[in-house]
Order: sequence, then C-alpha cells, then structure tokens
Amino acid sequence: AYESQKKYQLAVEVYQRMAKVDGPPNKGRAHLARTFARLGRTAEARAVARELETLWPTGQVAPTEIASIYAGLAENDRAFFWLEKALQTLDVSLRDSIRMVPFSNVHDDPRYDEFLRRMLAAG
Repeated sequence: AYESQKKYQLAVEVYQRMAKVDGPPNKGRAHLARTFARLGRTAEARAVARELETLWPTGQVAPTEIASIYAGLAENDRAFFWLEKALQTLDVSLRDSIRMVPFSNVHDDPRYDEFLRRMLAAG
C-alpha cells in the first residue's frame, strides 16, 4: 500500500522486514529492490536484480518479481524480457501483477497491449 501511495521510505521499511520472514522466496527482496529504484537508489536495485537473476533457474524467485524491479528502474527491455519468461513458465503471479503499480512504467510501452493480449489468450 505504501508503494502505491508513493510513500517509498515506509515501503522500504516494510519490505526490509518482509525479506527477513518466511513467504514466497525472495519476494520481499524484489519488492525492496523495486522501491529502491523508485527512490533513485538504482545501483542497489540493479544489484538485487542481478542476484535474483542468478537464482531464477533454481526456482527461488519468480520471473514476475525480477520484471517488476526492471519496471521500477524504467528499463522496459529488461522488464519485458522477464515478463516473457513469466508468460513462458506460467508464473502464477503474472496475471494479478501486470496491471498494478509495480508495472506502471511499462503500461505506456507499445509492447504492453500486445503482451497483455497474449497473456490473456494463454489462459
């Protein structure tokens, strides 16, 4: 909620706590990195994104989470690369996440509508 209200420092505090507790693997870290991006702490956001990319083949992070970091960084090419991975692997978090605040930077991208159409067609 703090992120959607642009209260990024409060979001950082929540996501730091979230990253320390059980739950979906690395989801809290991805949310934290995305918030770092929105705060202009881009080096920290990229470092987490790169680390999570190395974990992705092990199933410890969902591709949608990595895509959300790149969307927060306004690096749409990387965001769409990971969104494609999410679609290919049938990432269950994709359908609920794509229209939300974490992906607002890609909503105006010309690829967004086509991606959304393909996602919906895939079921």
